[in-house]
Amino acid sequence: MKKLFLSLVMITGLVFTMNAQTLTKQQQDRVKETVKMNTAKLHLNADQSAKLEKSLLDCIAEQNQMAKTEPNPEKQKAQMMTIQTKYQEQFSTCLTPEQKAEMAKNMKEQQAIRANQAKTASKTTATKPATTAKPATTAKPATAVKH
Repeated sequence: MKKLFLSLVMITGLVFTMNAQTLTKQQQDRVKETVKMNTAKLHLNADQSAKLEKSLLDCIAEQNQMAKTEPNPEKQKAQMMTIQTKYQEQFSTCLTPEQKAEMAKNMKEQQAIRANQAKTASKTTATKPATTAKPATTAKPATAVKH
């Protein structure tokens, strides 16, 4: 039984390491920051933090893989959301009802912030004056010089 448990731990660690290796340094840093933030906001215990980190790493790895194989941006976006929802639901099973409520509240706040940022960005690009290209200078026709 002990050997089986140790084997399972080693395999899980190997899969975890393989997923971490497929992520960029920026993605790994973002996962660590997200885990740190959510651990504080949701008062996660060590087990929950570890599950969140694994869930985020797996989610991003799956999204990266999908992005390599799906050329259509609209399909990519839909699939990204499906993958993200799958892992959010998977992680939320280890939360208490209070933590689930807090997570839902935090997600709504983040969505509002993103929507506001998108709105601000679209206003900024809409108010920028359009730059017009200067008309090409045309050469003046040569005039014949009369002597």
